Amino acid sequence: MTADNDKGWLSRALTEEPDDSPGDFFAPAPATKNDDSALADITLDYEQSDAVYVLQHCKVGVITGGPGRGKTRVLQAALPYLGKNVALCAPSGKAARRMAELTGHPAGTVHRLLGLQPERNSCTYHRGNPLPHDVVVVDEASTLETWLCAKLLEACDVTRTRLFFIGDVDQLPSVGPGQVLYDLIAADVVPVVRLKTMHRSAAESWVCRMAPEILEGRIDLSPSTNFEMIEAESDLVEKVVGVAAELADRYGREEVQVVVPMNVGHYGAKVLNEALQSVLNFQASEGASFSAGGAKIRAGDDVVAISNDYDRAVFNGETGRVLEVVAGKDGLVTVDFVDRQITYKKSEASDYLRLSYALSVHKMQGSEVGWVVLALHESHGPLLSRKLLYTAVTRAKVGVVIVGQRSAVMRAVSLEDNTRRVTTLRTRLECLRDQEPRNSHERDQCS
Repeated sequence: MTADNDKGWLSRALTEEPDDSPGDFFAPAPATKNDDSALADITLDYEQSDAVYVLQHCKVGVITGGPGRGKTRVLQAALPYLGKNVALCAPSGKAARRMAELTGHPAGTVHRLLGLQPERNSCTYHRGNPLPHDVVVVDEASTLETWLCAKLLEACDVTRTRLFFIGDVDQLPSVGPGQVLYDLIAADVVPVVRLKTMHRSAAESWVCRMAPEILEGRIDLSPSTNFEMIEAESDLVEKVVGVAAELADRYGREEVQVVVPMNVGHYGAKVLNEALQSVLNFQASEGASFSAGGAKIRAGDDVVAISNDYDRAVFNGETGRVLEVVAGKDGLVTVDFVDRQITYKKSEASDYLRLSYALSVHKMQGSEVGWVVLALHESHGPLLSRKLLYTAVTRAKVGVVIVGQRSAVMRAVSLEDNTRRVTTLRTRLECLRDQEPRNSHERDQCS
């Protein structure tokens, strides 16, 4: 038996009754507003209303749904009722930045929220020094890795902090170990609201209409105002570059992202990046440079962080643009990461940065962009799956252009995810669920 003081946050939330709270983790939290003024300009359907209720009244919960189903609208509607001491966070810097933009509320990475110090394998906030927040909301929770979720749970005070996970459970799981969001839902141990209704504005989007079809093994490749399939064989790289350049001219480089299943190979991200660099960055052949991943990177190039840099608070997957490269072995590299400018020594930039004109689907998790140019080829075979295709196309806010072989698209949509992650989280949660006596009235309220 595990000693009580060794229990994790979720275990304690399920099995302990807080000192000054009358019920279990379904117990209502006090409302912070007594009127509906915050909702006056926000129309919610029944599913969204249930989700707002969970955020207002439950101790822990999950909100899941695909693109255009209203996850952001739910959070916007609930925020005024959650009090002032709310922490919004996400596993990646890009997702956190987008969360802040859409809600108008500060947001950061989970790492930054915890004060993670990897060199010491410790966090500023932990069980002995819990987070000072009443509510913590994690967006893009499908990308949350087990170890990071464990540290977050340990830093939450069960007598004070309410914790919520928002994300699309149908996306690819996290790059690292675990499938936290899937296990939380499958264990049936916390309130879960699935947002399924597609609204009128979303119905006009190929992505929003086709996402659920892809999950059912179907896809319509007919051209529309925000979708096109361009067939390519050995000329795939050339056609991808042409499409990306045309979209960039029309909408701006920051609104276009080339996405591909893998980094290596004749049609992988590395080859595509080299081809795209010469077309999309007119400065790419001039001026000082630094070497990274086999490429010469210069001012004006788009780059991505490939690992976490805790000293600079730049995290894996964050993208930026090189502003300046100072000549000389000891020259400095300055990168604009949208909300801040970061300076590296050349040797550091070589370790942390790579070209990002083309990114793998996994590297795009937690990100959104106006247009996705998705390159698909039979040589990507080992990685092709329905979930990968779904994740790739749902990164687009406006439209998608698929460039490649129709057979590769059909192969991807026909194959259910062929990877099975073995975790103990679901089983352990189910054990907690079966041990926990519940008041049926309170359970019905939050179901």
